[in-house]
Amino acid sequence: MDVFHLFPNVSAAVLVGCDEIDCGKIAKAIKTATEKVPVVLLHTRIGATCRDADHDLSSAEPEKLLELCGRCWAIPAITQAPRCLADAV
Repeated sequence: MDVFHLFPNVSAAVLVGCDEIDCGKIAKAIKTATEKVPVVLLHTRIGATCRDADHDLSSAEPEKLLELCGRCWAIPAITQAPRCLADAV
């Protein structure tokens, strides 16, 4: 939460779900501070959840995070990027 308080004008908060981080506590604190910041959970285990997260993505699929960023924030470089480097050749 210290980082969030230092940078309260972020476009999103991406939390990595792991045993050392209480995603639910952090997501709830962010939502209490502002409802404008979407919270994204990157989970490392199948079935991991965070009740207060707006989006739930697997950390094994980074392209899903890029697609979400492209859709939510209309980033042309991401929304128009090829699916892999082989597609660009």
